[in-house]
Amino acid sequence: MEIDRKTLRYRYFAPLYLANVGEGICLTVVMFFVPLYVRRTFAGTSLLTIASIVAIPGIAMFVASNFWGALADYTKKLRPFLLVGLAGYSGCLLALSKSDSTTSVILTSAVFSLFFAAVRPISQSYVTLLRETEKGRAVGNLMAFQSLGWFIGGAICGYLFEPETGLPVRTILIWGSLLGAVVLAMVALTIKPMPAQWQAGREGHSWLAGLTADLGWLYRSRAVVAICVATALSASGTWLFFGNFSIFLTEYARASTTLLGWAMALSTLLGMFTFTLYGKLTDRVGPVRVFLLAVVLYVAVYALVSATKSPILISVYFCLPVYPAFHVGVTTLVSELAGEKRRAGGLGVLAGVFAFSLAAGTLAGGAVADHSGLGVLPRWTLGFQLASLGAIVVSVRMLRVLSLETGRRDSHGLIVPTSRG
Repeated sequence: MEIDRKTLRYRYFAPLYLANVGEGICLTVVMFFVPLYVRRTFAGTSLLTIASIVAIPGIAMFVASNFWGALADYTKKLRPFLLVGLAGYSGCLLALSKSDSTTSVILTSAVFSLFFAAVRPISQSYVTLLRETEKGRAVGNLMAFQSLGWFIGGAICGYLFEPETGLPVRTILIWGSLLGAVVLAMVALTIKPMPAQWQAGREGHSWLAGLTADLGWLYRSRAVVAICVATALSASGTWLFFGNFSIFLTEYARASTTLLGWAMALSTLLGMFTFTLYGKLTDRVGPVRVFLLAVVLYVAVYALVSATKSPILISVYFCLPVYPAFHVGVTTLVSELAGEKRRAGGLGVLAGVFAFSLAAGTLAGGAVADHSGLGVLPRWTLGFQLASLGAIVVSVRMLRVLSLETGRRDSHGLIVPTSRG
C-alpha cells in the first residue's frame, strides 16, 4: 500500500506525529518525575516501592498492548484505539493530581496504563502499513517526534519539579492533563482512517477467535519469540538502570534536579535527529544488523557508567543515542516478521515485551538498590546486555533464514524461507 509522500506527511502522519509528541511529554512525567515526587513527599518510601510506580503499570501494559494490537488486526481499524490511548494519558495525569498516597499513585497509573498502552503499537502499525517499503524510516520519523515530547517534558519538568520553584506538583499534573486533552482533540479532528484496501482484509470469524488466532500465530513463530527474548533481556537491563535513573543521579551521583532534567532533555534531543538516521540505516543494511549494533553499544555504555561516579560523565553517557538504534531495529524487524495481516498484533506483542521488561527491570533495580545500594545498578545492567548479546548471536542464523532479507512471504503474509536459507 503506497501513497505519495506529501499526502502521507500532511494528511496521515502529521496527527500521528502530534500524538507521539504528547505521549513523550506524558511519559516523562509519569515515568520519571512522579516517582521523584513520591520519594520526596512520602518519607521512608523504599526504592522498591518507588520502582513499583513504574513497574506495576508496566505489567498492565504488557497485557493491554497485546489486546489492543490483536483487536486492531481483527477490526482493521486503528484510529479509535489511538484516541483511547491518548485519552488514557490525559486521564492519568488528572487522576494523579488527586492522589494522596503512594498506593493511590500506583493504582492510578496501573488502571490508566491499560488504555494508554494502545498508543505505541497502533501508531507504529499505522506508519509502517502506509510506508511498507521504508518501514525503518517510518518508525524512525515517528519516534523522533516522541523524542521531541521527551525533550519538552524533560526540560520543562526538570525546572518545574525543582523544590525552589515553589509550584505545587498537583498544579503541574493538572496542566499536563489539559495539554493531553488538547492533543487528543486535535488528533481526533485531523487523523485519517486507514485506506479502504487495508480495511477490506477483515475476516468473518468472531472477535475472540480473531484475537486468539492472531496472537496464537505470533507466539508460535520461532523468529518472533527469539526476537522477544533478546529484546526482553536488553530492555530489562536498561530499565533496571533507566527506571531508577532519577534517584541514581540525584542521590548516588549528587546531581541537581535541573541536571537530571537537562540530561533527559539532551538525550531526547539527540534522539530526535538519530531516530531518522537509524531508520534510514535500517532500510539500507537490514534491521538485524542495527539491532545487534545497538546491544553492542549498550555493553560499551554501561561499562563506562560502571567506572565513574561523576554526575557530568554519567549524564554524558546517558545521553549517547543508543536507544534509537535499538528501538528502530527491533520494531522494524518485528513488523517485517508479522507482515501486513498481523502488523498491529506483532507490534502489540513487542510493546508488551517492552512493558514487561519495564516492570521486571525496574522492580529488580529497586530491589537490588535497596539491598546493595544504587552504585551496583550499572553493573547489573551490563550483565543483562551481555546476556542479550549472547541471545542474538545464538539465534542470528535462524533470524537470517526467516527475515525478509533472505526470504519471501506467501499470499497470507507468512514468511517462507528461500533456497538461500
